[in-house]
Amino acid sequence: ELKALVVFGEMRFFGDSMPFGEDESFRPDPTHLGLLSVEQALADDASLILKMKERYDTPGSPVVALGGSLAGTLAYMLRQKYPHVVSMALASSAPILGYPDLTSPFGWYRVATHTYESQAPGCPAAVRRAFSTLLAAGAPQLSRAYNACTPIRPTQLPRVVGWLVATLTGSLAARAESAYPLARSPVVEACATVAAASGSLSAFAPLVVPPSTL
Repeated sequence: ELKALVVFGEMRFFGDSMPFGEDESFRPDPTHLGLLSVEQALADDASLILKMKERYDTPGSPVVALGGSLAGTLAYMLRQKYPHVVSMALASSAPILGYPDLTSPFGWYRVATHTYESQAPGCPAAVRRAFSTLLAAGAPQLSRAYNACTPIRPTQLPRVVGWLVATLTGSLAARAESAYPLARSPVVEACATVAAASGSLSAFAPLVVPPSTL
């Protein structure tokens, strides 16, 4: 209807766009992983747009950048930084203020916590108790609670606990994004799981370990 060309650009360091291969690309130094930045990603998009216009001989055609979530943020920034290349941007559910010094890094977690409390009163307190129990656990107890394939060594404990906390935090917060309608809310299900364990070390286990392996 609009006679438009739709182009999906793959961001550098994702998919097949690995500048130094799957392993070397993520070497933590300025000449490798240092090339993965918002500024570089925006420059890639601007360059791609100009190349497409050249290929199809359409120098005067308007360009609309579209995206959702992170891609929406990049679409917004692309319009801001390259207004001579992008005519308009549509950013859906884009955290355009989600950067240091622009907004609180804990803003979304406050919203998610409010969702949990409103749908399952008392759940945030139960979750905090479960996290306290998790952080106080030793390697043998954690191995048993999460049915580890091999026993967790004491030297591995900080890394394993860090991974668990990050995974659980992200998993619990993500459930708040799809918490409606209430009858199918994953928030209610997660809260029931945590409450059933009553603050035990295994309270979170069903959320990260397949039930058949517990």
